[in-house]
Amino acid sequence: DRGGSWGKAIQLLDDLSGSRLEMDSATYDVALTASGKEGRADKTMELMSEMERFKVEVRALTYNVAIHACQNSGDWKTAFDLLQQMQASTAELDTITCSSAIRACDAVGRWREALELLGSMPRRQVEANTVSYNTAINACRSGGAWAAGLQLVDDMATAGVERTPTTYSTVMSACSNANEWQQALCIFGEMAATQVERNTIVFNIALSACEKGKQWVQ
Repeated sequence: DRGGSWGKAIQLLDDLSGSRLEMDSATYDVALTASGKEGRADKTMELMSEMERFKVEVRALTYNVAIHACQNSGDWKTAFDLLQQMQASTAELDTITCSSAIRACDAVGRWREALELLGSMPRRQVEANTVSYNTAINACRSGGAWAAGLQLVDDMATAGVERTPTTYSTVMSACSNANEWQQALCIFGEMAATQVERNTIVFNIALSACEKGKQWVQ
């Protein structure tokens, strides 16, 4: 939507539905993208229902676009509903879809729901990747659930999922915010053992943790 207005996209859909031209999945993908950019996830389900009414195929891409719209507005409930619909359909659920739904939870600090969704990915036969885990860890940071974030880092190692500087900086931030400076510094040390790059962000968080714990000798 180059005009930056979902309203224009919806109006075009209305005009198209009143014409003899056939609407397809791509048409609705554009409208869903427009509503997502404008933070109008309230229109997402309406558009999806309209597709069903007009017997327009709902592809995996369409679900991804719709869930991404929910991610932008933090509408995690609608994202969950769309995941259920997608799994019941012929569309293939994938890592991008689930990660977008986790981001929707993260946007509003719903860390428990983020963990629930991450944990359900194997059952849904979807592989969780670094982005999935990092997003869930950030949800834990936002929700003050530092211990859950630490567990996810361990789970990544167990599952053989790559841990990045973002993984560590996020969980260190979660610990620092909770005044768990010892845990933050422990993670900082672990990074050297795992050969993950300790960048400027990581060092700044470690310094902040020391400051909060008044442990400058560390």
